[in-house]
Amino acid sequence: MVSGLLMAASGLAVFPAFGQPWMYVLLTTESLGLGLFCVSSMAFLNETVPDSLKGTVSGAYCLSWGAGYFLGPLAAGRMSTSVGFEAVFRLLAALLVLEAGALALAQWRERGE
Repeated sequence: MVSGLLMAASGLAVFPAFGQPWMYVLLTTESLGLGLFCVSSMAFLNETVPDSLKGTVSGAYCLSWGAGYFLGPLAAGRMSTSVGFEAVFRLLAALLVLEAGALALAQWRERGE
């Protein structure tokens, strides 16, 4: 999960600075990172909850993921009118790095116990 978030953050943070051909490579890296995070976090959730709640948790996860796919670009577009699109992408990348750090810290604490 952590590596997927870091891949997504790295692609998202630097792609505005590059030209057209490299932009596609960086956004592909970002998409691959989000895909890795999605699959691994869904698997983690399904391993964590009891069998009776797996469908509910999977449905809530997909609903949240879909809401982010719908509302995220709208919010980013709205924010970009006031601060610029490069700042928005860097902010999103910073949030992904923060989340990756929180997940890494939680994993580290779990192993230490």
